[in-house]
Amino acid sequence: MQKQHLNTIVKLIRDNRRQEATRALAEYVSKEPFDISAWEMLADLVDSPEQKADCYQQILYLYPPHEKANDFLQKRKYEQATSKEATPASIARLINFIGSRNVSQKNSETTSRIEGNALPPGERKQCPKCQASIPKTAARCQWCGTSLEAG
Repeated sequence: MQKQHLNTIVKLIRDNRRQEATRALAEYVSKEPFDISAWEMLADLVDSPEQKADCYQQILYLYPPHEKANDFLQKRKYEQATSKEATPASIARLINFIGSRNVSQKNSETTSRIEGNALPPGERKQCPKCQASIPKTAARCQWCGTSLEAG
């Protein structure tokens, strides 16, 4: 069912029906918040740099070593820092981002803005090997395959 839904979204994108695809993808990630490929597609579809950043932050929450997400957010951080139009709010966001390089802490706010439903902090843990965020009850990391003890 999920694969079929993604195929429908891909067809909307190919038919240049971006707005419908964006809405459908936002709905999909709200039901499947751990699907990195869906977050990547959503990041490619949205136009606003803030929305793209939200998508990439969600990706980093799920998989911290994600190269494209890290590159985008680092470039954005640099652009904001060197912008002549820096506002107090953008400077505060930049300071928060730099100060807490742990993007996963910002996940609940990010997900809410893009209509996702990530696990609350009490229901997740980090994989000791790849540092990906996974459900607390997981017996194996879904990203690197490391076996985990329940806890």
